[in-house]
Amino acid sequence: MPEKDIGFWINLYNIAREQGIALAMVFVLTIFRMYRDEKHPSFKLVLFDSIFGSLIVFSVGVTCREFGLSYGWTLATSGFIGVFGLETAKYFIRKLIDKKIEQSTSYQNRYTNEDDEL
Repeated sequence: MPEKDIGFWINLYNIAREQGIALAMVFVLTIFRMYRDEKHPSFKLVLFDSIFGSLIVFSVGVTCREFGLSYGWTLATSGFIGVFGLETAKYFIRKLIDKKIEQSTSYQNRYTNEDDEL
């Protein structure tokens, strides 16, 4: 269990310290991008996107480190995948939501009759 093993928390702290630059950069870039692209983004949405992007960077950074990439390559790869991975995830989620909405409206319209409308 992580709370009983102090080594887990030490390793997590060391990884976060190594990836701190990439995490902070993606967090700030995501905030700037959200305010630039969206007309009136909510603070919760901006915060969620920034944290989600930082988590992507963190997981990619840990993976790159385990593969044995150097510090510079780890930062570059994790930052690149963090920013564009977040955009790709948002694209596919929006596409899935649009598809579900389209299916639900076509399902509702299937049983309507032209004579029902006034």
